[in-house]
Amino acid sequence: MADNQEQEGLDLILAYRQVFSTEQGKKVIDDLIKRFMLRSSMSLDPHQIAFQEGERNIVLMLLHTLNIDEEQLRERIKHAKKKHA
Repeated sequence: MADNQEQEGLDLILAYRQVFSTEQGKKVIDDLIKRFMLRSSMSLDPHQIAFQEGERNIVLMLLHTLNIDEEQLRERIKHAKKKHA
């Protein structure tokens, strides 16, 4: 049972990596970084903060799943900032 769940988890990680390794997938990741990581989550409304942090957390989960290291992330953020300017 555990082996099946583990295999399904590995298959899912490989699917994420395959989808986001395409040029279109890279564009989507860059857009998600721009939209949900390059803005402040600060607000007077705690519900708004929680919502925005949830969006940010999804992007962080994707980056972790895709095994994007710190240097790659810095480059992608720099790239996203240039497009955002």
